[in-house]
Amino acid sequence: SGGITKADIAGLNIVDITWGFSAIVIPATVGIKLNVTEDAAVYMGAGLNYFNGGWSLNGMNNIKGGHDILAAAGVTSIANLLADGTDPITTREHIRFRATGIAPNFLIGTQARVTDKGHVFLELETIMSAAYSVGKTQSIG
Repeated sequence: SGGITKADIAGLNIVDITWGFSAIVIPATVGIKLNVTEDAAVYMGAGLNYFNGGWSLNGMNNIKGGHDILAAAGVTSIANLLADGTDPITTREHIRFRATGIAPNFLIGTQARVTDKGHVFLELETIMSAAYSVGKTQSIG
């Protein structure tokens, strides 16, 4: 997924950023299923998952120019909202953050028979990836 963020003040382009995000997770889980009744069961499992993803920003940020225009026009109440923008301006930035790794996961679920040949199930799965990744940051700008 991704998108484009743009902003103008008095015809001056102050933000023009293309951003993107991607992630893939492939879990592998082994578990047990315990029949509670003839028509209902509870199951649980644990395993490992492979994950790979990241996000990127590409573009320019001239919020300082927008701040200067508003401050010169005496619109300080709005200009103060932009006071923490990048200074100096960022004209060509392309930064990427990537992470990949293998981490643990677990799940717990329940199922109930709804027809002779069908069941409905409810499952809670947790996939952990924080502190298990090998990350990389790259700036081309």
